[in-house]
Amino acid sequence: MATSVLILTQKAEVKVAKLTVENEVNLEHIQKYFKKKTEVEILGSYNYKSITLFLFGFTKGKAGTENKHELPPPHDTTVAFGDIMLIASKNERSFANPVPFKVEDYELFYSRAFGGEDIDDLDDEDDEDDLVEEEEVDDVEIEEEIVEDDIDDENHEQNSYVSDEDEEEIVIIKKDKKIDLLDEEIGAAERIKSAISSESITVFNTIGCSLCESINWSLLCGFFVAPWGAGLAKYKWIANKPGLVFSSTKVLNSRSDLHIYDSPIFREATYPCEYIDSNSVIDIDEILSNFNLVINDLYDKIKILAEKYGSLRHRIHTID
Repeated sequence: MATSVLILTQKAEVKVAKLTVENEVNLEHIQKYFKKKTEVEILGSYNYKSITLFLFGFTKGKAGTENKHELPPPHDTTVAFGDIMLIASKNERSFANPVPFKVEDYELFYSRAFGGEDIDDLDDEDDEDDLVEEEEVDDVEIEEEIVEDDIDDENHEQNSYVSDEDEEEIVIIKKDKKIDLLDEEIGAAERIKSAISSESITVFNTIGCSLCESINWSLLCGFFVAPWGAGLAKYKWIANKPGLVFSSTKVLNSRSDLHIYDSPIFREATYPCEYIDSNSVIDIDEILSNFNLVINDLYDKIKILAEKYGSLRHRIHTID
């Protein structure tokens, strides 16, 4: 029996794959698919309409193999290595009996997740109409051989996905995608740039630049202002810069690892971060952790940093 799953590839593509199982899907089947000795992990799940989306992958791996797919909140800070497998199930406690969930379905989920719509409160009556029926594809046997973690990624990619027909379909979907998140971010950055650029302030937009370019800008800056998340690894663990961190009240008040980026346990001689006061944060929703900031409170914090670490007149500021 062939079971359809989605693969969120290391290169941030979404593709269809097949697992061949006798009865119910289990972690052993998923482990065989990845062909790695490292034990596969459940990275998290999302409740979407009447189904649950389970994510499987690896939180340990070689530098440079990080998955570039930006997961929706609350898993947006999860760092995974290699590909991620997504299995849809109508049982929120089990992935043993997957249900059809195609690339189009994921694109719709992804757009809604980042568009601010509460994905748990969508009308369940439209569930079956919105989910695209599963396409018939040839069964693909999963090889039994377990190989080293440094398996050739290109060969694995060629052997793991189903057919040329699926590949062609995915390319079309990518071109017709309703929301291009990178374009959205670049557009927002350009609006900020237009609003604050002056003779005394020069703004460089680094969104879309390579990791090396982003790190170089981090090393050049006097201080940073950034949301709490994996991006702080550049500013704190690599560049060790002072800065201001903001996030939702849930993150600021409840995360046990809030200080992971400025703790001397993880980085010696680190600058402590400034954190926006949770009273200056207005949460919009709990599901997606969207929030607004009291802008004057943010400006006051930035002004203190500017006076402490250098004049705004002589600083180059980056948006990242």
